[in-house]
Amino acid sequence: MDKVRRVERMVAMTKLLVDSPQKLIPLNYFCDFFGMAKSTVSEDLTCVRQSMEHFQLGTLETVAGVAGGVRFIPHRKGAQANDILRDVQTRLMEPDRIIPGGFIYMSDILYDWHVMTRLGEIIMTRFMDSNPDYILTVETKGIPLAVMAALAAVGRVAFAPVPFFKPTSAIIIITASVFGPEAGFLTGTMAALASNLFFGQGPWTPWQMFSWGMIGFLSGFLIKKNIINNKTKLYIFGSLTGFIYGWIIV
Repeated sequence: MDKVRRVERMVAMTKLLVDSPQKLIPLNYFCDFFGMAKSTVSEDLTCVRQSMEHFQLGTLETVAGVAGGVRFIPHRKGAQANDILRDVQTRLMEPDRIIPGGFIYMSDILYDWHVMTRLGEIIMTRFMDSNPDYILTVETKGIPLAVMAALAAVGRVAFAPVPFFKPTSAIIIITASVFGPEAGFLTGTMAALASNLFFGQGPWTPWQMFSWGMIGFLSGFLIKKNIINNKTKLYIFGSLTGFIYGWIIV
């Protein structure tokens, strides 16, 4: 590698560290990459760490020993963290986010990696000093999905005497808009299977499962891709799902 100025070397070094947060990078890697001695690399890393800490962008942790090195630990705190949280709060308070069923539409935020990365850094910063022995995650999506699938099935049975009116598709679309396309597909298939315990199972059951499943998947996919981004488009798509269901079944 051609000889570069120190400022150029430090920019490249920062890039390498930021691209691999929490990863321990040996000093020899930087020495070989830049063709510099360990003492020079250590001085550059000290400057990078001071700059990171000054602007509250993170810090560098040095691990001594033969297998040691340096790792970048990102964090968000103070005014920067509060600005991010206020921005998310403002977006969640938008009136259009309230959808039928009392749910809050937030798939656009959950799939925005810029926002979620910063929220993850804020959470990590809050618990960084606690040094937990274990991290326990709780899967909560299955419970509301089971409830929505049951509601879709019960809605079909309850409105059986009413011709050409079933709330099943609407419930499936609502579920997909909140939990995503895979959840919409699962809700649609389970709603058809469960409701046919009342109407009767037969060769039509797999086609009904597929039809409602695809309605859920398509609605979740289109909302995720921001193609359906307002209530008008959602209403139009909901109306078309009746024709889609009938076309597949017939």
